Amino acid sequence: MWVIDAIETAAVLGSSNVLLAFFSRGDLRFRDDDGEFVNQSEGTFASYQLDEDKVTSVVNTLKQIMPRAQDAGVIVGLENTITARQSVEIIDRVGSEWLRVYYDVGNSTGNGYDVPGEIRMLENDMICEVHLKDWQDIGYNKWLVLETSGREDNFLEDTRANVEFVNATFDMASAH
Repeated sequence: MWVIDAIETAAVLGSSNVLLAFFSRGDLRFRDDDGEFVNQSEGTFASYQLDEDKVTSVVNTLKQIMPRAQDAGVIVGLENTITARQSVEIIDRVGSEWLRVYYDVGNSTGNGYDVPGEIRMLENDMICEVHLKDWQDIGYNKWLVLETSGREDNFLEDTRANVEFVNATFDMASAH
């Protein structure tokens, strides 16, 4: 019910998506008898075994919720501690284009995942938002720059849209 409430509230507020988090007790990774997550990877990057009972429960629940998200025009973004590929497998099982990944660079880095590879694998169509965080761990306190460009035949239009977005965002931020 909370997710449906969040979807309906997001629609009323004009938001295009909501974040659905899977952490702590909601973590979808399998824990062994010692309570440790099981890393199945033999390579450079981690890949943890999933708790199939939890995943099945999430898939079944999301199958019921996603028609409401579609009707409201709100994307549900999964933020979690599993790999991007595992998230896509869950999305495929649910079978809704209204379910995407809310990619968190800090979560993925902290769990030993291949962040650049995951972002490239997900591409634009599977990502609804990106969290950039945990920069303080290295003492970084300067700007993060979003580098954008225009499409070949629409450079001026795209640049104007980017400038309008930035101006509106900073105007709104300075108002608070």
